[in-house]
Amino acid sequence: MSSTPLTPGTLPQKKGEVWQGGWFEAPFWVQIEGSKAMKPWLPLWVSTGERFAKPGEIQESRGPDEAVLTLFDEALLEVRRRPERIEVSDEGLATLLRERLGTSDIEVSRRDELEGIDHVLTSMASYFGAPDFPGALEVKGVTVEAMRRYAEAARTFYESEPWRYLSDRDLIEIRGGVPPGMSYATVLGMGGSAEGLGFFDDKTQFWSVASGEAVVDHRSVRLWRLIYGSIARLPMSEAALWIDHELPVAGPDAYPLAMNVQSKNRVKRPSPRVLEFLTGLLTALAASSPEEFDQGRWTRVVETADGAARSYELTLPLLLEPPTHEELARHRIRPDRRAFERTHFLFILKIQERPDSTPEEIKKILRDELSGPIDKISYTPKNDYERAQETCFTAFGAWGRRQAQLVEQALELDPECVDALVLKAERTRAPEEALELFKRAVAAGKKFLAPEANPDFQSDLWVYYPTRPYLRALHSLGHALAKVDEADEALACFRQVLKHDKSDRQSVRYCLLAGLLEAGRFPDAEDHIKVYESNDASLWQYARALAAFGRHGDGKRSLKALGRALDANPIAAAALLDLDLPTDSEEVEDALHCSHELLRAWELTPGAFGWLADQFEDFIQ
Repeated sequence: MSSTPLTPGTLPQKKGEVWQGGWFEAPFWVQIEGSKAMKPWLPLWVSTGERFAKPGEIQESRGPDEAVLTLFDEALLEVRRRPERIEVSDEGLATLLRERLGTSDIEVSRRDELEGIDHVLTSMASYFGAPDFPGALEVKGVTVEAMRRYAEAARTFYESEPWRYLSDRDLIEIRGGVPPGMSYATVLGMGGSAEGLGFFDDKTQFWSVASGEAVVDHRSVRLWRLIYGSIARLPMSEAALWIDHELPVAGPDAYPLAMNVQSKNRVKRPSPRVLEFLTGLLTALAASSPEEFDQGRWTRVVETADGAARSYELTLPLLLEPPTHEELARHRIRPDRRAFERTHFLFILKIQERPDSTPEEIKKILRDELSGPIDKISYTPKNDYERAQETCFTAFGAWGRRQAQLVEQALELDPECVDALVLKAERTRAPEEALELFKRAVAAGKKFLAPEANPDFQSDLWVYYPTRPYLRALHSLGHALAKVDEADEALACFRQVLKHDKSDRQSVRYCLLAGLLEAGRFPDAEDHIKVYESNDASLWQYARALAAFGRHGDGKRSLKALGRALDANPIAAAALLDLDLPTDSEEVEDALHCSHELLRAWELTPGAFGWLADQFEDFIQ
């Protein structure tokens, strides 16, 4: 029998307080690595009057009643009062509780309905649980066998990993019995987002989403999406379908969910026709090769449920006819700033050809040889290094799969082309693979650091173009190292960039600041803040407050620092706390910048969020 340092009878009793408890099946599905998906069980106590809840750890199946008694003792210790009545749904547990309480005046009873427990479980379902929209089989005509074929196709598609080759910029035109709203598709997942497919009715919808003008939800455009995720993201009945019928799935995060959000309270699920189309399309794309993607036009024939052959004609129209810079501008697509550096690169090459040029002659070079549209400036590369770099400048402005092709061409010309290695890493989904490519880029760029390679620009490597890709690669390597929790190496990269580019053209000072705070290196963060804090008032003020709290806790120094931050921009505190922000304040943009850079550091510092919330509440009152 469990023991507790407190005897219930020694605690004050609140009249009318009712506690309900026991073992309960959670209203959501989970899948722990290496185990089957399950609806877990958990011990739970709640107070119906005080809204107090004390959950235990989830288990694969119902555990012993002893665990409920132990949790009861822990709840008594926390609230330090005893209820007037206890209600449970199991008579065996009720008997054990009566034995545990002995002569206590707490009444124990068994009830079939436990409203307090139901309320807490419902809240847990809304937070952790399944979405509240129809399951697949609730659509008229959809059968278990149709879902099995769809599940098999979805598994095959996931295992083929098409996001290694295609991104959400590679628009796929589909012909062959296409349902409304699904004439075009993109593969999702290359940029680290959830894997799947996004659909569009026309190119206008695609460009609207690509430019960021449209958000794919009920507030903007209504689009079909097929997204992979955990079983917890499926409606309860659909999750049960997967488990009860043992439908095939590629992994714990590879359950496909196809839907079209029509409004805030209405989600459209696939009809039999849409489900059959998706099944065939997933199969066709999974069987497609990178060579076919590079051709830009191919056909796949898929067998349907009734044994007939269905043809999918697939095209990458933006690969076959790449959009021009003018077209991208019309669609409000922001160009890659690196593409504009071609002029600087050519200027350095021309000056190296004529090292004795006078200032007037340099002005003439700029006027006569380097004016006009960047991509129209004529230059004939003299070696593979220059040819690879010219290819990279084209790649910076290229769209989708065309960029990948140009990157490979550049690496064929020069396997140590820094910009090409960085571009390839940026298109690589796996963090470990991207990390190795960034390391290769940094190693390749170091050859330009030798004094004989850039004798006139040792003090500022950003000014000398051949070392500029090295600094960008070093910056990217820092982020890649941070993603795999190599904080020391990441911070060293950021420091090295700032050493070679004291003007900080890449805004690396923010990366170093966030990295120091996230790693708990508060004294180093304070030293860094002293150098830059005058540049951005609220961000550096909130960073100083966090560093002070991290070092000294809730004391005079940290309270003074936070007070200055709140005076500078209280909206930044609201942004960090994820509260509603005003829409008519000039300080909102500054606040969002502060939250974007520092949110994770505040989250990782123990006690910091609660401290900020308390002080912000006092401030606004």
